[in-house]
Amino acid sequence: MTEFAVEAYSLTKKYGARSAVKDLDLVLEQGKKLAILGANGAGKSSLMRMLATLERPSSGSLSILGKDAYKESDLLLQDIAYVSHQSQLYLELSAQENLELFAKLYSIDNALERIDELLEKTQLSYRRHELIKHYSQGMKQRLAIAKAFLHKPKLLLLDEPYAGLDPQGVAVLNALIAELDEGVSIILISHSPEASYDFADELLMLQEGEKVLYESSSQLSKEEFLDRYKQAIFDESWAL
Repeated sequence: MTEFAVEAYSLTKKYGARSAVKDLDLVLEQGKKLAILGANGAGKSSLMRMLATLERPSSGSLSILGKDAYKESDLLLQDIAYVSHQSQLYLELSAQENLELFAKLYSIDNALERIDELLEKTQLSYRRHELIKHYSQGMKQRLAIAKAFLHKPKLLLLDEPYAGLDPQGVAVLNALIAELDEGVSIILISHSPEASYDFADELLMLQEGEKVLYESSSQLSKEEFLDRYKQAIFDESWAL
């Protein structure tokens, strides 16, 4: 029986009279990678925040890893990690203290060992006891990445994670993604169609909150995808 990381049907998110996401159906098998693309304001981040259970849909249904995303959101805490271009860390704590706090939240066994491992991989061990308000943006983002990988999530949500990362941070994130178990699902928001095509098993393109392309990368050549991406981004009248 196929297991799904995400099952969304008629998913809609409204802010007042404006619909950020409109009547979206999305099904992603567990262990697959999905890239979400679209112009600014297309609804990408609104969709991602619903997938992270940070916002409720205005209508429609959403299941994450076989659980109702809102009725059972507390049960999903251990299974989802969300990385955005905002670090979402406690600036008045050190890197060590931030990770210890989240390790307690996730009830992680051998937490100090896991923290040591991730600080080493993100190349922050030498400043582990320094308040992160003194960190550069790139260092904060690396620590946010360490936090996301701390509890070994089953669903990793990456909302423009490379924004603000220096080359060192890009290499760190790519290395950690490469080490994930095969069963981990990844959903990535990106403004790079070439990188998205190379990364993802499935490609979703949004335009004004609506799905205008949802294809497997194996069913669509890179040239075809890039052409359709350009049409969707630069021709507002274009639709699938």
